[in-house]
Amino acid sequence: MRIAEFSGQWEGRTIDGFPLEQFLGAGESSAVFLTRYETRAASIKLVSIDAQKADAQLARWRAASQLSHPNLMRIFSTGRGELDGKALLYVVMERADEDLSQVVPDRPLSGAETRAMLEPTLAALDYIHRQGFVHSHLKPANIMAVDDQVKLSSDSLCRAGVNCGDPPSPYEPPEGASGINAAGDIWALGLTLVEVLTQRLPAGEMLPANLPEPFAEIALHCLDRNPKDRWSVAQISRYLVAPAPVAIRKRRSFAPVGVIILLVLLVVVVVGVMVKHEEAAPAKEVPKQVPQEIAKAPEPEPVKTVKPPRAVKTTEAAPPAALLEASDEPMPDITEQARRTIHGRVVVDVTVDVDPSGAVTNAKLDHAGGSKYLPASALKAARQWKFKPADTAQQWRVRFEFRSTGTKAQSQRLSP
Repeated sequence: MRIAEFSGQWEGRTIDGFPLEQFLGAGESSAVFLTRYETRAASIKLVSIDAQKADAQLARWRAASQLSHPNLMRIFSTGRGELDGKALLYVVMERADEDLSQVVPDRPLSGAETRAMLEPTLAALDYIHRQGFVHSHLKPANIMAVDDQVKLSSDSLCRAGVNCGDPPSPYEPPEGASGINAAGDIWALGLTLVEVLTQRLPAGEMLPANLPEPFAEIALHCLDRNPKDRWSVAQISRYLVAPAPVAIRKRRSFAPVGVIILLVLLVVVVVGVMVKHEEAAPAKEVPKQVPQEIAKAPEPEPVKTVKPPRAVKTTEAAPPAALLEASDEPMPDITEQARRTIHGRVVVDVTVDVDPSGAVTNAKLDHAGGSKYLPASALKAARQWKFKPADTAQQWRVRFEFRSTGTKAQSQRLSP
């Protein structure tokens, strides 16, 4: 039954003793009015639902009414009623002054406002998840203000792992509604975070490049297509309190030991040949013959640079510790959904100013290909690089090469 077509006509009526004082709005199968519960102001939602699902919905509301948290809307009463011969369910809840869906169309939230919204939202989600529930409908319309206190709606709560049969939503995670769990709430939280900061949901699977920190990093980890890789409420809360460099994600498979040994030998031989060649005969080509047992290993990609480049890094497999220190040269943290959109390769050059201690003091994009997301990730990573101390300040170019299979980085000193 489409309540939206006639629910406005019910203003001034009563249902099961509850007055319908002011019509607030309606959807396809629900309508909300102001009402009274005992002596306090409240709101009442009327729902038209299939008779076979009515008992399950009432059971969900009754279970949610047993929960109590300062950032969770209270449910006072639930039941059945009838208006104009139409059977309805109702749930009576706290009255909200407004919700985020009424604010965002007019303006985006500031950083301070976003933090003030996110902290109580995380507190409510943590409580809900620890009680074995999921919110299942997290979005701006369900983040409400009650007497200057942020609260989440509670009428959509559902037991974790149960498909409650709700209709599809733009905030639904990629895995769909098959077995709703806490990771689905985290996905919806990431979308909501982007929406309140930009006034729109992300286009496709790419995040806007202008998201402020620490919210950009949080959204990035909320919107991982793999539910197991999404941050938990606890991880988000810790990062919100004390943002810190995020560890580079490692693949769950490792190269065989024999391949690593061959790769090390190959690098040693090639570097030795290049050094001898540069000292003895710069105009001649490097000898192409290598020992037969090494020839089977993949050849390193040639680097076109005047000065010997630093070791090439890649996210495909960890290089030997003797060649580089991963903590000093962090790689861009790219989501799997973003990586799958890369066709061929995307090159991003970042020029960095380095002080005598080896710390990066300034970084700017020199050349960037593809969307804004990859250059922004490269710029962020380059700022965290650490170079070897020198007698004077230097300038380096860091080149990141993004492919669908991984990311490589190499650096070239520009001056002095």
